[in-house]
Amino acid sequence: MKKILFFILLLLIVTAAVLPVYAKAEDGTSIITATGEAVPTDNGKTDDYQFPAEYQEKAVQFLTEDGVKLTGYLFGEGEKGITLAHARGWMLKSCLPLAERLADAGYQVIIWEFRNTLPSEDAPAAMSQRWDLDVLVAAAVLRARGATQILCMGASYGGTATAVAATEIPELVGLCILSAPAQDMPIDPIRALEKITVPAFFAVSTEDIQGAPGVYQEQVEALYEACASTDKTFHLVDGPDHGTDMVTIPPSNAGYGTLPKDEQHQKQREELQAQLLQFIGHAFDGISNTEDVAPNEMDSAVDAPKPPAQDAFIRDAADAAPAKVQSGISPNLPLVLGLSIGGTVIFTVVLVILLWPRGKKHKKKFEK
Repeated sequence: MKKILFFILLLLIVTAAVLPVYAKAEDGTSIITATGEAVPTDNGKTDDYQFPAEYQEKAVQFLTEDGVKLTGYLFGEGEKGITLAHARGWMLKSCLPLAERLADAGYQVIIWEFRNTLPSEDAPAAMSQRWDLDVLVAAAVLRARGATQILCMGASYGGTATAVAATEIPELVGLCILSAPAQDMPIDPIRALEKITVPAFFAVSTEDIQGAPGVYQEQVEALYEACASTDKTFHLVDGPDHGTDMVTIPPSNAGYGTLPKDEQHQKQREELQAQLLQFIGHAFDGISNTEDVAPNEMDSAVDAPKPPAQDAFIRDAADAAPAKVQSGISPNLPLVLGLSIGGTVIFTVVLVILLWPRGKKHKKKFEK
């Protein structure tokens, strides 16, 4: 009888050890596939484009819902998380000064390289422009690391993708869009912004270097007008700056971003950065920084919108990816089930062998 109780207890311990692994996979944390030195680097790029090697301990690799492994970096910690998406054509380390500034301000920040750019993996051609899926999984990484409030920020096409993804992030408290295009994109930020009710920040320069003067201004103005938030601000700055260059001042030897042309230009960037930080604090704290928003309106503004259908903002619904992370199906599910079933079978066999009646013992009992 003691043997039976011992092995039942042992079986329960094994089951209890396996079940938390399964739960962990189901709640999304299993999307993190590697950290630190195990994360691929961008050594294949030229020196100017490589992410600084000294940040490798902050590296994290994670899996999108359509099966693409992305490489990113985490800064800071805490319940207030920020996804920071870089501009297309800008290297990942263009986000580094702003990411560190935000971490110093007390936020947990994630930056990453988008699909089809080293060291992240490639996606099939039909999915190569679905940067919104990359933003979604970046938010999921913050969630897995304890973030209960998430603000999404993006520059250029990274901002377009951020606007689309933001509607599907339940913890969303704010949105920041920098120099983002609105039209002729494979995903539709206009329709997405019609669902956004959280505080929103839009900024663009008058002579953005990515297009003819005024083109990006018109695009960002269209995004601003489409946004349903009653607590939104539009910032128009002079000059050619694009994306995060509007709010950062990289060191002269950094090899990324553009340097301010003079002291006035530098001061302009510092002022916009201060306004951005003020907005971020406002979004997380839920305190209005506008005169025309009543307290009751602000309360509703910080409530996260109900996520729409996944393909609601995809121009071609045929490009919609099967949801893995959002549906709760973990990439590690086969392994977890295998361990669970295999462990149960092994211990059942051992239990039967040890408790099976043995001939000599029964013979002695019979002779007595």
